[in-house]
Amino acid sequence: MGEAEDVIKTGNYVIVKKQKYTKIYKVSLNGILMLGKDEVDMQEIIGKPYWTTFEMVPSKNNKRSYTLKTIKEAESWNDLKNTSSSGLDNRCITNDGTSQKLSKEEILQLQESGKSGKEIVGTLIENSKSFSAKTEYSQEKYIKKKEQKYFRYLIVCKPTIVSLHEVYFRQDHTRVGGLRMDALSQLLSYSDVQSDGLYLLYDSGSQGLPGAAMLHRIGANTTGLLINMHPGNIPQLAIIQAMNFPKEQIERHITVNIYSFLRLHYQGESSLLSDISISRTVSTPTTSQSENNEVLLSSNNDCEQETKVEDNTKVSKIGQAIDIDKTETTSNGMFNIDTIEVDTNLTSENVTNTDESKLMNDINKGEKVENRKTLKRKLDDVIETGPIKKPKWLIETQYALDLLKGSKARGLVIVAKEHPLNIIKSLLPFLGASRPFVIFHAYREPLQETYIALKQTQNVVNLRLFSNFLRSYQILPDRTHPDILTSDTGEEFIVRCERIFSNIISKMSVNNVGNGNNIAPILSNMIDDKNRDVERGKIHTRVGESLNRSQATSMTTTASVPQVRSTNEVVVNLGEGKEEEDLVDVTTLSGSTQAIGDTRGGCRNLSPTRCQTIGRFLRQLMLVMLLITFIAASLAFLTLYVGHMFLLQLFVVVIVAYFVAGGRLRWFYIVFRTLPRDVKGLLRYIKLLWLIRGHEKKNKSVADIFRQHVARHPNKACIIFEDQEWTFQQIEDFSNKVATTFKNHGYRKGDVVALLMENRPDFVGIWLGLSKIGIITSEFTEVVTDIASSLNANMGFYKYGNEATADSAHLKAKNLTNILSEVSTVSPISQDKSCYHDDLLYIYTSGTTGLPKAAVITNSRFIFIASGINIIAKMRSSDILYTPLPLYHTAGGVMSIGQALLHGNTTVIRKKFSASAYFNDCIKYKCTIAQYIGEMCRYILAVPVKPEDKQHTLRMIFGNGLRPQIWRQFVARFNIPQVIEFYGATEGNANIVNIDNTVGAIGFVSRIITSVYPISIIKVNAEGEPIRNAKGLCQVCAPDEPGVFIGKIIPNNPTRAFLGYVDKKASNSKIVRDVFAKGDSAFISGDILVADELGYLYFKDRTGDTFRWKGENVSTSEVEAIISNFINYKDCIIYGVEVHGAEGRAGMAAICDENDTLNLKQLSSDIKDQLPFYARPQFLRILSKVDLTSTFKLKKKDLQEDGFDPKRIQDKLYYFDSKLGYQLLTKEVFDEIQSGKIKL
Repeated sequence: MGEAEDVIKTGNYVIVKKQKYTKIYKVSLNGILMLGKDEVDMQEIIGKPYWTTFEMVPSKNNKRSYTLKTIKEAESWNDLKNTSSSGLDNRCITNDGTSQKLSKEEILQLQESGKSGKEIVGTLIENSKSFSAKTEYSQEKYIKKKEQKYFRYLIVCKPTIVSLHEVYFRQDHTRVGGLRMDALSQLLSYSDVQSDGLYLLYDSGSQGLPGAAMLHRIGANTTGLLINMHPGNIPQLAIIQAMNFPKEQIERHITVNIYSFLRLHYQGESSLLSDISISRTVSTPTTSQSENNEVLLSSNNDCEQETKVEDNTKVSKIGQAIDIDKTETTSNGMFNIDTIEVDTNLTSENVTNTDESKLMNDINKGEKVENRKTLKRKLDDVIETGPIKKPKWLIETQYALDLLKGSKARGLVIVAKEHPLNIIKSLLPFLGASRPFVIFHAYREPLQETYIALKQTQNVVNLRLFSNFLRSYQILPDRTHPDILTSDTGEEFIVRCERIFSNIISKMSVNNVGNGNNIAPILSNMIDDKNRDVERGKIHTRVGESLNRSQATSMTTTASVPQVRSTNEVVVNLGEGKEEEDLVDVTTLSGSTQAIGDTRGGCRNLSPTRCQTIGRFLRQLMLVMLLITFIAASLAFLTLYVGHMFLLQLFVVVIVAYFVAGGRLRWFYIVFRTLPRDVKGLLRYIKLLWLIRGHEKKNKSVADIFRQHVARHPNKACIIFEDQEWTFQQIEDFSNKVATTFKNHGYRKGDVVALLMENRPDFVGIWLGLSKIGIITSEFTEVVTDIASSLNANMGFYKYGNEATADSAHLKAKNLTNILSEVSTVSPISQDKSCYHDDLLYIYTSGTTGLPKAAVITNSRFIFIASGINIIAKMRSSDILYTPLPLYHTAGGVMSIGQALLHGNTTVIRKKFSASAYFNDCIKYKCTIAQYIGEMCRYILAVPVKPEDKQHTLRMIFGNGLRPQIWRQFVARFNIPQVIEFYGATEGNANIVNIDNTVGAIGFVSRIITSVYPISIIKVNAEGEPIRNAKGLCQVCAPDEPGVFIGKIIPNNPTRAFLGYVDKKASNSKIVRDVFAKGDSAFISGDILVADELGYLYFKDRTGDTFRWKGENVSTSEVEAIISNFINYKDCIIYGVEVHGAEGRAGMAAICDENDTLNLKQLSSDIKDQLPFYARPQFLRILSKVDLTSTFKLKKKDLQEDGFDPKRIQDKLYYFDSKLGYQLLTKEVFDEIQSGKIKL
């Protein structure tokens, strides 16, 4: 940062902190900063020291306008938390709007009187009727909410690497390329950035974070230089500018377009100059492109970057061939050199022989240029009289190329969003020998491919691929917080390595270096050269053995942990007077050079790397021998117990499998990869079948199995609700009372009773009691007052609870609470008890795309669903489950409650889901397993980070609907050891489970034994109808081919039966016939899935949601997930709408923006950068709220019917302009779109 005073000056960037707001602000005269809806005049901060606290003084004319006043420190609000006693729970509090005695006018008078925020909130607490009745947690939440409203203090902080990273990373980690602070520190350590030397950086999407960190370490008054390469026309400079580096430090930094750099290096300057000459005939730019870029930073608990120059140019990848005649022109009329092919076959010989090109040729030949200013002055002398004016970027590019030709880079750092393989191939020649390079990427796969490619080369050593995550451990109050280093737990991945040159080794081989004694003089010259600073060490070579490439690798062994290294440049004379300059790194042992050519035998004569190679070979040989021994013993055992013919049969099976696989060894690779998973899944599936077959033989119902657990542990907590604990015996007694009551009232087996009740233990006890006498419970969520007159006059109504309601009086409902109090707890004797195959419940579907339908749940179906997830996920009887889901749906009422009823677990339920209380509840009740569904994880992730995030004892979460885009982030933030993602419909028989933590997968299907669990993905047309072959049968999709998921129907088999809905017509619509053979049938889910070659299944979309635009299919779920990340996890619904005269449907996004904080300009930029043209929503609708199903799924049917007609919609509407982004959609614009005047 230099020696600048810690005083805020005009033009500096500062970080402003106020409650939830953290913003990056550029100081200017008469500047205004927006904090939410508040306008703050920032004039007062100029000239004040950093870290000064300011009080926000409201304006007399505008209560949303503030000026600043310097104070020593902000007032503390902690004592407000102890002003009143607290209640035990909030059930007695009624939010009727009368709890606050003060009126709005009186509160406004308090504000205008000049009272502080603390005094105002204290007055509100004193005049609150309900504050003392709130729980301690609710009181703290209330004070925190009021603090955000009335706290009028802010702190102006000095930007640092850590604070700037925190601002960017908190809002959206993709803005900085997913680069965490611990990963950034590793990049600096592994690349060995020091205050001297030349360093090379490639940054394609981290806002300049690594560049700022490297420049900060280089310093101001040093000899170090940083060349910062970038794709496209706009360099990554946001964080570098925000660091307020002094001028001397900025001069140590050079920004270069990588494509211009490579083209200048390979093709020479003439091609670039010719493009500039051509562009002058098109239009003359008034200012250079770099001068047009003004970066503005601000954030609402985040940072938002805006640019005044629109960059619509398409940037090609390195090595991608592009026809120069088809290159695009930029907005200022110049040809976009970023899209021009780099032809490595061309050299500088093609440059025109002018005075200017002669100067450039001299530079290319190695003539030393002192600095950038000298080069610019020489060029200006030539250019002023020439026909072409050189732009600034060309001067910078030539200067960078000259530096890298004169002295290779000491370190290379690559932080890329795109695939890094071509980048490292292009930049590796500019890295000095024995110097490190580090590659960072947010995903493993690109780095794995890069790792494999580098592994096959001969000019890199010490190659490592890793993912380290430095995190705090034991973050409980009043305890130590040691930092520990864990591997493979983060989202980001790093490849590190050192480069060597093979030309020295090859020349040694050509000159027939006889043995190690002949090499000794050469190495001694390297070490003793007075003009070079060489790390001294010990190198062993075997006598009588020529030095080959493998020995060269051992000569450049480096430590596997980060350490400070120095550049060692040596000159080696290798015959015929030729001089080769390279960098050689020799391992440091004792600080002095040891004798070379040690002739002692054994591994002591070998280099450390050669010893490691031999050790690895011996270990592998031992493993192979053990494997052969195990196979031989297994075959002997099978032969002994099965017979000799089994070996012949096994051999035939292998041969047949090979030919079935088309003679491809790839099939055996798939078997090798998936066999452990398939065996694990098969064993658990067999255990499940064994369990349900046993219940079927004994004709057990859910109530029968529950009685067994009551007998085993009657006093164990069965259901925990708020501060209530219902034991197994209490649930049994309560359900017996219910059964006796309804039996005495004349209800018999087969009758249907509708149940409407919020989440509470009584809900489970009532339907369980009804099932004991064979009554079916229909769980519905709509009141019946409006249709009471249409119902049977003999229909009975019961009211549970002592609260009097108008509905119960109108319906003449009986008080079930009073009736139960007089009934015995003895189980009723009934001849018509419920059996294994009898109907148990009617559960309504969620109604995501249509009206809810009543699905039939029998006892056998209930047992299969609950026991299936228990066995497949390997739950334990000691587990405590947490579910905030509604109990009238399958996820909460069957999968979670079923663990208590069928397997003796304790289940914690909650009245209503709360994102902020999710992990607090898990901590409070010491839960070990938690359930999620739909968009729930996204809501939890949107809650600000807090210490409680990792203080839980969860070992597993299970559910469905965790989006792949947030999977890793959710697991990493909340430290979740295992995620069990499942897929299944309430009424369906196609159920799958992800049992091995594969990110994004909703389950798997075996590629080896597909017939064990007959589910498939079949091809369908645009309407979702199966595509059949010539025989009229369905066709199975190939790997990575999307299709509809189906499950084969086998009647009377609980794992394969399809019970459907109460409405038989609706049931038949979900059955497809003649699937794989004439006469068979299958349940068609209506969901589009895709399977990879290993059999993992991934959810793509619903058949009714996917639409086609510009000839491409658009997956709404994928687009929803991507855009939701752009807008800080707000609700986003994507659907297709019809446009007159256009083929297919145009995408439309409905976004919930309650506080009017959506940045349309930034959203337009993100969508253009991250989504292909056909997937970009053409229309945008801003909603104040979003309708969700009770299982937290987004509803879109009504939105789709509204379309984008402003005459029908009252919400704000926008349409997507490819140049200007989202623009307001008026009635006139709507008519122009429909008439075709505006093209989408």
